[in-house]
This record gives sequence, C-alpha cells and structure tokens, in this order.
Amino acid sequence: MTSERARAYCRALGLISGPGMDETEQEQVRQAADTLLFAERCDATTHEALCEARAILHGLIRAARWSQYRAERLLGELRACGPEGLPAWAPVGGTGGSAVPPDWLRLRR
Repeated sequence: MTSERARAYCRALGLISGPGMDETEQEQVRQAADTLLFAERCDATTHEALCEARAILHGLIRAARWSQYRAERLLGELRACGPEGLPAWAPVGGTGGSAVPPDWLRLRR
C-alpha cells in the first residue's frame, strides 16, 4: 500500500458515507475499497471488487439516487486505491441526469 492509495481510500470513504446509499450498499462498497487498498497485485479478487462496486453504482444511477458524475468520481477513487494494472474504465457519455449508456459498466479491452 502507498500513501497515494491510502489518500484515494479516504476520499472514497468520504463519497461512500454521503447521502444516497443505504447501509448495505455502503458496507458492500466499503468492502470493495478495503479489498482494493490491501491488494498487492491485480487479480480475480480485485476485479470482483470493482465489478461489485460498479453494479451497485449503476443501480444508484438508474434509481436516480446518485448522479453519474458522483459515481464516476467514486469509481476513480476506488481504482486509485487499488494496485497498478487494474483495467481502464470505458468513457462515460450521455446527456446527463440518470441516462447511462449500456456500455458504462464494461471494461475496455
């Protein structure tokens, strides 16, 4: 773990504890952040943690409980808490609001 990753973790926790997520969602995303922070290398566990967090954030956007911008910000912080080598996220487009393109959750290959 590096100090840069630890700072990203603190920023992620700040976003997680804000409004919009219920306690279960907060706990699940916090567990994903913990997994990423303490991972020494990119592996199936880190990929699974990111996928779980993305799925939760996708649901929050669809339910209009979180903005797309806020979700992107949290995903960026989660990625920054993890080890090098995590996959790049597909760019997010759309017209704002809760409109999320179908490829929002896909990884670039």
